[in-house]
This record gives sequence, structure tokens and C-alpha cells, in this order.
Amino acid sequence: MTKSPPVTPNLGYVSVASLAPGATKTFSKSVRIPTTLAAGSYYLGAIADYKSTLTESDETNNDTASGAVTVYIPTPDLTATAATVNPATVAQRGALALTGTISNVGTGKTGGASYAAFYLSDGVTDTFLKQLSVASTLAAGASVNLSTTYTLPAGFPAGTYTVKLVADYTDRLSEIDETNNGLSGNIVTVLP
Repeated sequence: MTKSPPVTPNLGYVSVASLAPGATKTFSKSVRIPTTLAAGSYYLGAIADYKSTLTESDETNNDTASGAVTVYIPTPDLTATAATVNPATVAQRGALALTGTISNVGTGKTGGASYAAFYLSDGVTDTFLKQLSVASTLAAGASVNLSTTYTLPAGFPAGTYTVKLVADYTDRLSEIDETNNGLSGNIVTVLP
């Protein structure tokens, strides 16, 4: 009878010297999960004589499976965790101080630069103010503080606005959750 090949990927093997009839051998091995393996649930198994080098009385009882193993891919998840604008009242052509924090609440580090953006929102329209670069590598659980100034142009509509900060606003990164990138902060009143 021909054995079917082991289920891929093969995580490794151990060499077992000769065994007497009825004898057993216990072993352990540390393995690395291949980077090409997709996230998901798998069964971890062992196959005796996986290369079929021995002639056995029963070739059908060589494999066994243990409990399920969940493989996850460490993935970043950037979110804005603070957003402020000062002063609380400003005239056209006045300067705004914008500060905020971007946090990686995911399970893996970012693999490249991303950009965050500040906006002023009147509740209907979000007006883009400025883009800032976020560190090219932000570890899981790490945060970066951002600060910049923005001068309102002449003719900027008077009114009450809420500052918003949006992480990865250009969608450069693959994230666990693409819906949690924005945060609204405090209010600023723009005078005529």
C-alpha cells in the first residue's frame, strides 16, 4: 500500500534509532511557523516513518493529530488616541496648534511609513488641514505624538469646528481594523 505524502507544510522531523517491538519513544521539537502559512486554524500532527523507508505490517496507522492550533499573522492597527486644537477661538489668518497621538493597538509592528491627517469638521464637511508622517516602524502597543501648526487662510468660513485626527488616512498599511482610524477632539471657533 502506498502512503500519501505528509500534509504540508512539514515543520521538521526527528531521527529515531531502532525501536524494539512494543517500545515507544517520546520526543519534542521546537519549530517555526513558515511565513508563507496563511492565518487560520490547523491541526498539528506527527507522522511516523513519513518517508516510508521501513516495511511495516500496517502502513495506515502512522499519523496522528493533536488539538487545533491557531496561527495568526501579526498585523498592525493604527488608531488616533488623542486630538487637540488650540486656541479655542481664532481669527482668519490665525495660527492653530494641532497635537495628537497615533497608537498601534494591533498585534504586529508597522512595516513602513504611514501618514496621519488633521481635519476641521463642521459636522457636515471635513476640511483637510495638514498631513504628518508617522514613524516607519511602530511596534505593537507603541504610540507616537504628533504636533504641528496650521495657519488659517483668508476667507476660511467662520463657524464652530471639531478637530479630527485620522491615522493612516491614505490607506498605505493593511490593518486588523480599517474602521477605527479616526478620532474627534475638542472644538475651535473661527471668527469672521
